[in-house]
Amino acid sequence: MQQGIFMARYTIKLPDHIKGKLKQEAEKNNTKSSTLIAEYIEQHFGAVPSVEYEAQIEQLTKDYEARILSLQEQHTQQTAEVQQIKAAALESDGY
Repeated sequence: MQQGIFMARYTIKLPDHIKGKLKQEAEKNNTKSSTLIAEYIEQHFGAVPSVEYEAQIEQLTKDYEARILSLQEQHTQQTAEVQQIKAAALESDGY
């Protein structure tokens, strides 16, 4: 089982010219500015890139969605079985 990923949240103030460059870079990379900042900080300190975290989160989301679909299918099947049992019981009781 995978360990939880803990992250800190910070608020930073940037000059407008840096903000503009950051926004352009984020748009160019089709990502959020916050993700880009996190990647820059991680590169500086040698941490695991947030892209890997995003990939892990994406995989977990897919896994949970698949599990939900499986449970929904089981529920549908079990509901049908219950309905059949009820119908059979009603028939045997003469209803």
